[in-house]
Amino acid sequence: MDREYSFNNELSLLFAASLILLFIAATISLFRRILPSIMNLPVAPGAGPKDLKKLEKQLAKEEKKEGKSVKNAISELHALEKASAKSKEAVGKASHNVDKVGQKEMETQRALDKATHNHDIATTNVRGAEKELKAMQDKEKKVGVDLQAKKQQVDQLIADQKAHNSMRESKFTEVQHAKDDLAQPRTSVDPPAYPTVDRGTN
Repeated sequence: MDREYSFNNELSLLFAASLILLFIAATISLFRRILPSIMNLPVAPGAGPKDLKKLEKQLAKEEKKEGKSVKNAISELHALEKASAKSKEAVGKASHNVDKVGQKEMETQRALDKATHNHDIATTNVRGAEKELKAMQDKEKKVGVDLQAKKQQVDQLIADQKAHNSMRESKFTEVQHAKDDLAQPRTSVDPPAYPTVDRGTN
């Protein structure tokens, strides 16, 4: 009964981990569609203080959002690493249990005339233990695949974050120059010249 409960609990954890991975993948896909379009918006010449302030808030908001996404992904990676270690430990215990129950079967066979009923129980236990071992091995493989995928996902998120931070820094600088130009008294009717940002290196 305890083994069955433990097995069902492990399957529930695996299902929950799979759902979390799907959610994170969907979130990453959404960020990749939204973030570049916002960060590539140019600062309009002659933009007023309110527009610049709004753009600053948008940049800060998306930076915070992306940072939170990366942090959550790393937390999920750590959770999967723990689950992987736990699965390996469970496989070892299940393998030991197979050997133990198999030995019990051999002992019961030697006393088959006196303990036919006990032999049947031991045989059933062996089959159950082998089934549990197979399930644990399958789970270990699945968690290993998920762990590798999560590592690649986190590496990509961190790389994206670095690239986006660089783009945001450039945009913040552009906004600050625009604000400085607005704060200075104009000496002619010509529109202020805004610095151009080379996007080729991002």
